[in-house]
Amino acid sequence: CLDGAGEAGGLASPCACRGSASSVHEACLLEWCQRKGDFSACSICHQRYVGPTAVALARRRMQQAEQLRAEDPQRLAAQHELAKALGSEGRFAESIEIHRRSLAEHERRRGREHPDTLAVLSSFAHALSGAGRQAEALKLHRRAYEAMSSSHGEDHAHTLAAGNNLALALSGAGHHEEGAAILRKVVAGRRCTLGEEHLDTLNATGNLAGALSRCGVTDHGNEAVELFQTALSGLGRILGKDHANTLTVATNLATVLSEMGRHEEAAECQSETLAAQKRTLGEDHLRTRRSAALLGLLQRAAAAVDGPAGTASAPTAPAHGKQAEASAMGTGAACITRDRPTPARCADPPRRSGGAGSGRGDGHTAKRRREENGTADMVLALLLQAGLPFEEAERCAPQLVADGFDSVPALRTLGDTDLVRRTLADRIHRRRLLDFLAGCGA
Repeated sequence: CLDGAGEAGGLASPCACRGSASSVHEACLLEWCQRKGDFSACSICHQRYVGPTAVALARRRMQQAEQLRAEDPQRLAAQHELAKALGSEGRFAESIEIHRRSLAEHERRRGREHPDTLAVLSSFAHALSGAGRQAEALKLHRRAYEAMSSSHGEDHAHTLAAGNNLALALSGAGHHEEGAAILRKVVAGRRCTLGEEHLDTLNATGNLAGALSRCGVTDHGNEAVELFQTALSGLGRILGKDHANTLTVATNLATVLSEMGRHEEAAECQSETLAAQKRTLGEDHLRTRRSAALLGLLQRAAAAVDGPAGTASAPTAPAHGKQAEASAMGTGAACITRDRPTPARCADPPRRSGGAGSGRGDGHTAKRRREENGTADMVLALLLQAGLPFEEAERCAPQLVADGFDSVPALRTLGDTDLVRRTLADRIHRRRLLDFLAGCGA
């Protein structure tokens, strides 16, 4: 393609290619994939496409497949790919609806126990989990895992993938020990059958690290950090340091380091992640903004260790940010999900000064304002880590702080009615936040 970036649309980096090959016009890629008939993986790096481009490619593939008969395997596969791509981008409502239709078609055409049907079932469960419907997701994951184990054996690739997804669902529902135990089996099985440097093995290693850190950094922190570093190093070699999955693991590593009190290391790690996301996604992308919010939280935690809040010198983070999201990579690969770390275990955030009068001078007022701003940012980061949309979290955080909900213990006293009063109208978002806060104190 000889067009400039402004002539054929912006450039995207949808795969693991590096250098000049890493960027492509989406329109050109759509045309190229249509010619070669493969919309799922790059023919150069052989890795699956990710991000918004993956959704666009999946839609184009589905448009072509709609000309085929309903029972045609290519049409069924295209429908499943679109559902997975939407789920990977956090568009869970659309993903769930397409998954529901796809599962019904697979069960009718191929039977409930067919491997393709169970693959759809597993990714459907992942979409339900992303939408906060944990109980439904857990049932489907168990069904898929038990069926795969019965028909293929415990070390089969499909069984290991289903076990990986079940373990993630268990950990997300608070059953961290059980989830970690299953993930140990998955990692061992993939190391034995695929090797330590295989992408699926590295993904499972990162997932095990996340599950262990949720079990408690006091007992499992060092092992979690070591596993995250192993996964990060391997993914960086295979996918590149700027790939979305690599950056997800880097964010998770930064979070665990902070939970262990290693705040400066955590902030340095997250700073590199944010810089990479700015290069590949742009400053206004949802993941970049989340990542910037988390970096601000980590920097304040590091500054709080060095001295009074607001007095330590720390790098400047963008005013608006969100933590990096995890990417769901389909049923055949791991779904790295430690995108909602437990900030309750981080260093105590700056708190509002209590009972301070206004007559102590401008210096005291400025210090108090810095502390209040830091607390509002901490609450904002918590809401983002719980999975709330940025605009909703940004609107609610100052109100929560003003009403006295300025710490994790205070936020954990909130009920559903309290959140409704504070304009959190979406039931799924309220449930997700309450579940997240309950886990913060575990």
